[in-house]
Amino acid sequence: MSRWTKISTKTWRTNERVSKSTGEVCPNTAKWVKKTIHFTPDPIQSEILNSSAKRLHLLCSRQWGKSTIVAAKALHHALTEPGAFIIVGSSCQRQSNELLAKFKSFAACVLPKRLRKDTETGSYHLPNGARIVALPQSPDKVRGFSSPSLIILDEAAFVHEELYEALTPSLASSKGALWLLSSAGGQRGFFHRIWTARPAGWSFFRATAEDCPRIDPAFLAAERIEKGEAYLRREYFCEFAGGRNQFIDDASIDALTDSDYELLGVRY
Repeated sequence: MSRWTKISTKTWRTNERVSKSTGEVCPNTAKWVKKTIHFTPDPIQSEILNSSAKRLHLLCSRQWGKSTIVAAKALHHALTEPGAFIIVGSSCQRQSNELLAKFKSFAACVLPKRLRKDTETGSYHLPNGARIVALPQSPDKVRGFSSPSLIILDEAAFVHEELYEALTPSLASSKGALWLLSSAGGQRGFFHRIWTARPAGWSFFRATAEDCPRIDPAFLAAERIEKGEAYLRREYFCEFAGGRNQFIDDASIDALTDSDYELLGVRY
């Protein structure tokens, strides 16, 4: 028998295939996105869509389309894994809702009916039993969720460490996926730490404004003049950096909590 089993094209209008042993999607999601929801991804976006890694770290320019790509990938995950449970978190409820709105918009291209909303939990349900919920940045309110198949943290560089620590233990038994996406923030926090440490099991993607044909170089030139080089490098060229008025970098500030550290060339 083939290693891959086909999902019903009648039900989901997709010819994607899923591994019987691991449940991982056969990597042709980019073709499905282009054909089914009429979105043509860039080359790097296609790589992200086709990745079967459980841990994804996306460091991208502002307005590159990271939330759009992840919403499309999350929909594919929901359609090909009946009973999937997706949690979307961010630095605020509004940001979480934005990614959820993209997910719902793409779902309207695939499903004949709108997603059903559970008024008690705020989650949206697909006909195959999969569901998705968008959460605020409130660690106390996310501890009740268990066994998600996927956690998405949008603008993860600006998500509090406490939310990350409260959410990720729920993956322990479900062996679910974790996708982090963000523009570059300061040189601190779990998003920066994971990017720098490069732990095993993660797939890393970096996309600057130069990788996005939709961003006009003239706009970037104006941003450089109006907001400074440090701002431009952080927001559009994926460089973790302090603000233009920051004298001591974030790594040195973090080192102040260590018993043995070096600051400005002096060891204490």
